Amino acid sequence: MRCVGTTSSGDGTVRTVGAPRSTPRGPGYADPDRPQRIVDAALQVVGRVGVGRTTHRAISAQSGIPLGSLTYHYDSLDDLLKTAFSQVADRIAARFQRTMARYAEDPREGVVAIIDEFVDEQHEDLVLSLELYVLAARDQRYREIMERWQHAAAAVFAAHFDAVTARMVDALLEGLIIHGALSTEPHDREFVRTAVYRITS
Repeated sequence: MRCVGTTSSGDGTVRTVGAPRSTPRGPGYADPDRPQRIVDAALQVVGRVGVGRTTHRAISAQSGIPLGSLTYHYDSLDDLLKTAFSQVADRIAARFQRTMARYAEDPREGVVAIIDEFVDEQHEDLVLSLELYVLAARDQRYREIMERWQHAAAAVFAAHFDAVTARMVDALLEGLIIHGALSTEPHDREFVRTAVYRITS
């Protein structure tokens, strides 16, 4: 057991000795990754049950982080969701950038590859992007996230096509991804290729 007492120096100063050093603690103590883990858990819950059924309690259960810590890091559920969907938009735009860089010598095939990969492999981001579309249709604050995403995507394509064609490519890409992902028919790669080549010719 650590004893606590006082001692005096020759100049008459009294000091406390043996007391534990005070260390600030809080809901995120010794866990600097906690805010991101909360965001990741929120996206997992949204992807599984949708925004309408996403709650602080569900996110807490998914992440294993106490409820109090969620509200410590994010003022409200809306604040958390805006952060989460901003990350989704940035992640998808970055994926577009990487894919187009791989196809720098044939950008039309890059667009085809983005659509194919998104429909075939990106189920989680597809569902999250659809949730963002619905939120943006109802709430101006989420529309701003959507617009930033669209501008970022258009900028990626503008590096390979003229500005007007880049916007057309972005719109076509979104439409074909939604149609391909929600269709009960097998994904038609040749149809995608034909559509992309027609508007970029």
